[in-house]
Amino acid sequence: MWQAFPLCASLFSLKASLPHADRLDKAPLLADNNDCQSGVKTNLAALSDNVSVPIAGQLVGNGCGGRCGCAMETSVNKELTVNIPIQILAGIGRLVLALLTELGRIGLFFFTTFSRIIHLPHSIVRIAQQIHFIGTKSLFIVSLTGLFTGMVLGVQLYYTLSRLGSETALGVAVALSLIRELGPVLTALMITGRAGSSIAAEIGIMRISEQIDALDTMDIDPIKFLVVPRLLAALLCFPLLTAIFDVIGIVGGYLTGVVMLGVNSGTYLNRMEQSVVWADVSGGFIKSFAFAIIVSVICCYQGYTMHLRRNGFGARGVSVATTSAVVISSVLILATDYVLTSFLL
Repeated sequence: MWQAFPLCASLFSLKASLPHADRLDKAPLLADNNDCQSGVKTNLAALSDNVSVPIAGQLVGNGCGGRCGCAMETSVNKELTVNIPIQILAGIGRLVLALLTELGRIGLFFFTTFSRIIHLPHSIVRIAQQIHFIGTKSLFIVSLTGLFTGMVLGVQLYYTLSRLGSETALGVAVALSLIRELGPVLTALMITGRAGSSIAAEIGIMRISEQIDALDTMDIDPIKFLVVPRLLAALLCFPLLTAIFDVIGIVGGYLTGVVMLGVNSGTYLNRMEQSVVWADVSGGFIKSFAFAIIVSVICCYQGYTMHLRRNGFGARGVSVATTSAVVISSVLILATDYVLTSFLL
């Protein structure tokens, strides 16, 4: 019998706020419990054509016929549904424009750098410093990587060739794998990780500390002063380090193939001498020159233009520029290796 009283209380509380509250007075509210229930039903029926009365978390009566807020909500949902493809296309457009803008900046930086090379004279001291930094300090890691790469190639190729009965071709397989592919690629990756990251961080710190702006103030070309010596040093060091990598890798293959696995040393060296031609060596050097340009330009660009990016200042900006330089250079090295291999074969 007490269930009707909450309904009556809800009806009285809504009376003052409903736009058709005067119609409540036309339906009598009875004191008896059963009469109260019938009175609630009568008042709700009187209002059901225009309003929705919330009772106990439900909507009782919704005969608005589209005249209340549900029609507006439906139109908003339709508008949001239509805008979703537009937002997706707008996001793709922003990404494409950002990519084209970045490619344009890299292209301008690349051509500006090469235009400064022909403007003599160049600082021999600064070029020598960069040769020491890029070449001499990378010699140990390149030599160590070449040794173990050659040893791994000797073991793997021996077991592969032994299944085909061609163990005598071990020297040829090791030499061609190193000279044509692994030597230039791994040398460039090692230099990128050791020297390229330092180049990007150094130039980035010079950018955020306004040292590059100071060079402009003193009428010193920052690209010729900072980028050109590093590019020239890379063009000299990459081929030399690649050659050292190849030689040490062949020695590593000799150690595993001849000393450990018992391949005839004369066969190893003679077959390699007969099969390796100058076209193989020149192809590896061409790749090393291309990788030198990619690594030096990308690493210098990431540090030089650090202030143009979001969060391009402070320690976070330097870390982002350094990471981007290493990742982009590594990906471009592998992609360029595929392209050059396709043309050089």
